[in-house]
Amino acid sequence: MGKANALMNADRILGCIYTFEDPYALIKRMGEALEADDSDIYERFSFRLKLPTTKFEPTRDNSIRGRILRTYRERYPHDYSADQVNLQLNALNELIQRAGEGWDDLAYLYLLIAREVLTRENRQLEIRHDQLFNWNGYINKVDLNLIIGAYLAQYLDQHEANIEVDQYFPALDNERLESQLQELGLADNHAHLKAAGFVRELNWNGFLQAGFCDASLCQFVKDGALDDLNDRYSVSEQVKFLQSTKVLRILLDTYRPHMTNRYANPEQSIDEVRLHLFQCAVDAWAKSDDKYSEIPFSIWKQNHELVHDEDEVPFCLSVINEERLFLADCFRALIGEQRNSSFFKLVFNLYLMCSNRIKSAFIQDNRGNGFDHFTDAENIKSTFLSAAHINNQMNYESVFEKYTQRPSAKKVELRITPKTSVQEYASEVGALNTAKERIETYHGLLGDRLKTPSYGLIVHFIKFDHRQVRHSESREDTYRKFEIELKNQAQPLIALMTRTSYRSTAQKIVGIDTANLERHNPPEVFGNLYRMFKPIKRLGHFHFTYHVGESFDTLVDGMRHIFEVLWRLQFESGDRLGHALALGMDPEKFYQVQRNQIITEQQSLLDDFAWLYFMIQKFGDAEDFQLLTIIQNQFDEHVTWFNTAVDFQIRFKDYLDFYLLRGTDLSYLLKHVYGLQEPISSLNDIKSIDPQRRNTVLNDLDPSFIAVGNELVEQAVINVQAIRLYVAYMWNPQVYTEGTQTVQLTMNSVLLRVVKRAQRLLQKFVLAKGVAIEANPSSNLKIGYTRKYEELPMLALNRHGLRDNTTLDIPLSINTDDGAVFQTSLAYEYELIAQALIIGGESPESVYDYIGRLQTGSIRQSFVQASTLLHENEEKLEKTKVAK
Repeated sequence: MGKANALMNADRILGCIYTFEDPYALIKRMGEALEADDSDIYERFSFRLKLPTTKFEPTRDNSIRGRILRTYRERYPHDYSADQVNLQLNALNELIQRAGEGWDDLAYLYLLIAREVLTRENRQLEIRHDQLFNWNGYINKVDLNLIIGAYLAQYLDQHEANIEVDQYFPALDNERLESQLQELGLADNHAHLKAAGFVRELNWNGFLQAGFCDASLCQFVKDGALDDLNDRYSVSEQVKFLQSTKVLRILLDTYRPHMTNRYANPEQSIDEVRLHLFQCAVDAWAKSDDKYSEIPFSIWKQNHELVHDEDEVPFCLSVINEERLFLADCFRALIGEQRNSSFFKLVFNLYLMCSNRIKSAFIQDNRGNGFDHFTDAENIKSTFLSAAHINNQMNYESVFEKYTQRPSAKKVELRITPKTSVQEYASEVGALNTAKERIETYHGLLGDRLKTPSYGLIVHFIKFDHRQVRHSESREDTYRKFEIELKNQAQPLIALMTRTSYRSTAQKIVGIDTANLERHNPPEVFGNLYRMFKPIKRLGHFHFTYHVGESFDTLVDGMRHIFEVLWRLQFESGDRLGHALALGMDPEKFYQVQRNQIITEQQSLLDDFAWLYFMIQKFGDAEDFQLLTIIQNQFDEHVTWFNTAVDFQIRFKDYLDFYLLRGTDLSYLLKHVYGLQEPISSLNDIKSIDPQRRNTVLNDLDPSFIAVGNELVEQAVINVQAIRLYVAYMWNPQVYTEGTQTVQLTMNSVLLRVVKRAQRLLQKFVLAKGVAIEANPSSNLKIGYTRKYEELPMLALNRHGLRDNTTLDIPLSINTDDGAVFQTSLAYEYELIAQALIIGGESPESVYDYIGRLQTGSIRQSFVQASTLLHENEEKLEKTKVAK
């Protein structure tokens, strides 16, 4: 078998041991073996790929091979074959054996992978362009620094300083594409500040620097940072696992040439120190009666505590450098003087298992799908940041360093959560400016805005957590509490944007957004919030965006939410939608994954039918109208529960008007349009508006509470039955409770035709609105239902200049989302899309043209426009004057 075939699925093989397996269980078994004085411990726990001499039974064999096969079967059940995986392992073993004498250990696979996927040009590490997706597979299983460290061990002399170790993502060795990305520039229009930089490395360094018995480790575990280990082990056991990982790190440090002599002492030889540390790592070393030498721990702290010094290399780069050079030293020992050491190989493999298992907790890999999975990684990331004591200065510097690395970004929009005061906003902007200037000064880029990105801040309001809602409350009670909270959160931002004394800070705030769980957070809840900011938009550099259409029970829900954002929140040309996966997702494939079952809530189903009807009636053509009867019949079949709750027969036209009204302020309608005070004792208290008063009422509508100028909404205002349904929807507990009950029906060919047509009409609606899409390729792949970059929904929306283009070419940009969680950078996202298209059969020239259009389009779509750039240059000019 050839080399390429031998490495096929090598990422899965690595993942089976170094990410998916339970390292604590192995540590525990080793501790038991030590306690029993098992002299064969290093051989019995080896990581050799060789087949055992006895008959091989995967289900019983506890060697590395048996563990890989069992884990592979669990993780990849649909393409698992024990015989095939055995053949794969045989091929890998042969490849390792050919590479060098004694290379029979799984850790050597990193060295072979590094040779395969990386190269270097002058001082820069590069990914071979034909290996980009293999690289992507590896870093979704194991730490990317391991592969870089393995490469450095083989091709970088220990004292050589002619290679850029701190280039986080190696460039692609496609000079044409790299040059284009650099020359045309990049804009990241969707990035979350907390995870835009080198959070993974900062987290890891903070974890290593924390005390061995630090209480923060205990809190870290209690907050769920070790994910599924919580289901199997107690807090104290998980803390021990974290402590053991640290000790293994110190043990490996003793093998570094410049550190070995420091760990040796008059009382213990270096081998005795190493053996003692190993026993500490796998035994109950933290017991109060365990006497161990303090020397290794003090030496570790003395030599590895990185200081954040303004006059030195930025802290984030020091962290990356140190980690990669440490790993390079370990791999250098593996292929050098420790090649025949079973002890070293065991320690190194065990450390790789532990460290990868911890690091995998705060990234999103490419297994499974769904926003809930991402939310877990997001929460763990926050927990780790807190436990590791990562301050804003460290993180913000890493953000600007990441965007400054080649190819650099021109513009960056960073999401932040609402602040509690004007001063807090000013403080945040000040901290970012300081971090930006620090990176500019370090790189000598001061004044060159093409290499250091201009930035703007998007304030994203967090959607409420429906799990905290009691179903005994009415929808009005739930929504009103949240809307009041949103209003209070908005006040400091509005004050900031309208105060001339905070002009420099206000210039950096370029829009608002909403984020987090989409389910049970209909856009109508945010109607008042977005209307509050309509006057701010007239300032000229402030826009709207909204996370929508990325997490939904049924595809129609996702499409409907996209429409509702544009309709209810009055989006305009120049605004954007975040993700909007439902807009480009193939309905037929989606429902195939769902086994043609529609499982949703009763209220959502009625809303879906109302929206489908409206889209086809409003925007369809004559051929589509035959579909309207089908939709109305489905509605009539499923509206019975609502009829019972309100005690009258609901006409479809009245429900449609009620649906179009949602998002307007119901209290305002009752009081100022119908002259009623809350609460309403009976729906019959709501009387029709006198025809002679209708024009007066409509002319006096306040745009702060209702979408004035929307003819359909204004006509729905005077439909008394629609108002009654709105009141029941908001205030009737029975409607609220029964509306959340699950309903299930089968997707048939006729309904599928309706959904496909509505999706196309929605795409045209978005295009006509002049609203762009913020696509996030890696995020969308890992959260959504697609499994390949060439099948991403964004490519069903815009394929301008590519073959077989039937898309409407809706404007969109490529972005990073939570860059640290998804292990990506802005250039990397463009490179993945370009490579996927070329592999899919597109000509390189057409792909480069397509990527170029996306680049220039993303810069044009950015909310960070000329006014912000101008003000930034004014600030730099003023500082230059002061310096002179």
